[in-house]
Amino acid sequence: MDEMNQEDFDGFRELFAKTLEMQNRAAEMSELRFHGLQVCVIGILRMAAKNPKLAAKLAPEIEEAAERMHGVALGFPVTEQYLQQRDDILQRMLPTGLKELVRLPTQR
Repeated sequence: MDEMNQEDFDGFRELFAKTLEMQNRAAEMSELRFHGLQVCVIGILRMAAKNPKLAAKLAPEIEEAAERMHGVALGFPVTEQYLQQRDDILQRMLPTGLKELVRLPTQR
């Protein structure tokens, strides 16, 4: 097998650098989309929390989603402390009108 010459090595290094740059851009875009989604969800939750009837209907849906996430997390090597911390954070993120209505898996 022929040894790699300097030109081939430089080409490989350039290709690797471009690939890494593309991955970094993709990761940044993914982070931006996730942040945008968070902002939208928090806005929707705040709006729902102002309407008691809507909050009452939404609370069981949030509990169900949290229960599913809890089940998924149990399939991975996570501690009960991790799940408790996650639920504590979720509870703090809920607006006041929903906070009292939602019972997350580790709070039952």
